[in-house]
Amino acid sequence: MVIIVLALLIGSPCYCQDSTDVEDEEVFNDLEFEIAMGYGRSNELNAFNSSIPYQPMGGFSFIIGGRGYSSYNFSIGIHLKGNSDMVRNYNTLTTMGYSNSSDLMLVNLNMGINARYTWGNQWQPYLFTGIGFAPGWVLARDYSEPLNSYKGIVFDVGAGLGLMVDRNVMLSLSLAQSIGIAWWEFEPSYNASDKKFNPGYLTIQLGVSIFMRSDFY
Repeated sequence: MVIIVLALLIGSPCYCQDSTDVEDEEVFNDLEFEIAMGYGRSNELNAFNSSIPYQPMGGFSFIIGGRGYSSYNFSIGIHLKGNSDMVRNYNTLTTMGYSNSSDLMLVNLNMGINARYTWGNQWQPYLFTGIGFAPGWVLARDYSEPLNSYKGIVFDVGAGLGLMVDRNVMLSLSLAQSIGIAWWEFEPSYNASDKKFNPGYLTIQLGVSIFMRSDFY
């Protein structure tokens, strides 16, 4: 992946669009479609609200989304984000009073809206924020169905850097942090103190965007 990105950086032609030219247009309605993948790690160190701590290992993270630009700098979009977080050999107290050890995976989705502010020409740094509905599940290796599920809401903030490798193609690297509140469907462990926890994630991702320019339609 790194070699491919470096090759594109070196061999790509410079796409530099003068923002003053864009601002002179009466209508600006470019569309952007984005897909990104990378690493995500849960903020919560005690999602099960138990006296037994655990250390999340992180896992796969992705974004699929689209956005519309009302100006050269400002855009509003919709997104579907997903994260997974592996917990190895987690011990929980059961109703029998002894400890069970199992590998668990926390799976989180984030479906919502976001706003982005972008500047620059070929290199395009940007800032973004968003809000979304966050459902999630706990999966275990020995069970075919989720052990538990939750629903919540999350707020996102982040920054990124894009590189226009063509007039209609952009590569990007982004770092995002989300924070929120969610409630388990039922008690997450026998000795749980509460059903409430933070479903937020820290993510770093590489992405590619395809643009549909307003002068194409």
